[in-house]
Amino acid sequence: MIVKNKIFRFLGITSLFFMLVGMAQPVEFQKKQGTLPDFSLPKLNGQMVSLSDFKGKNAVLLVFFATWCLPCNVEVPQLNQIHREYSPEGLTLLGVDFQESKNQVERWIKDRGVEYPVVLDQKGSVVMEYGIYSVPTNILINFDGEVTFWHNVLPDAHVLDSVLQKK
Repeated sequence: MIVKNKIFRFLGITSLFFMLVGMAQPVEFQKKQGTLPDFSLPKLNGQMVSLSDFKGKNAVLLVFFATWCLPCNVEVPQLNQIHREYSPEGLTLLGVDFQESKNQVERWIKDRGVEYPVVLDQKGSVVMEYGIYSVPTNILINFDGEVTFWHNVLPDAHVLDSVLQKK
């Protein structure tokens, strides 16, 4: 029990550190404008999902996370709400797990009640290519495939509504 408490304390402190580092370094949105390189990553069932699948059809909220990340865990109820509320309006919310096993992510999804689709970036290739340095990182992409929001906090309703009104 003592070892387990030390592990949880270490993970909590580590998560807080990464969250604070991410918040202390403002995202340079000017460098993140435009379109992102395409990717193909597997869902838990093995079906491949590509970013290009959504261009012209849906706006996309990419949520880069890890199961050990405390802020990522805290976001889940909000993300479920965003998924329920905005998917009928054309928003695809896609969780992108960073370098964890399929079994670990499956347990996390079940334990947290995650309702949105999740893909696995097990090699960390997308995270590296996009230059993501902390989790959570949330990227909102409009219907034309252009980045409209990139931050470690979730976009608010105003931001989501403005992207979805520009179909």
